[in-house]
Amino acid sequence: MGFAHEPVPAYRCHGCHTGFDVQYHVCPDCGGYSVEPVRE
Repeated sequence: MGFAHEPVPAYRCHGCHTGFDVQYHVCPDCGGYSVEPVRE
């Protein structure tokens, strides 16, 4: 997957799994409505 030094995004789309630093109501990549906080 990723390297240990890569920052974990604050939010992730459940549809396309793209990570974001800010929360979107609609994913700009796939148009999905499930952009939720990342839980480690």
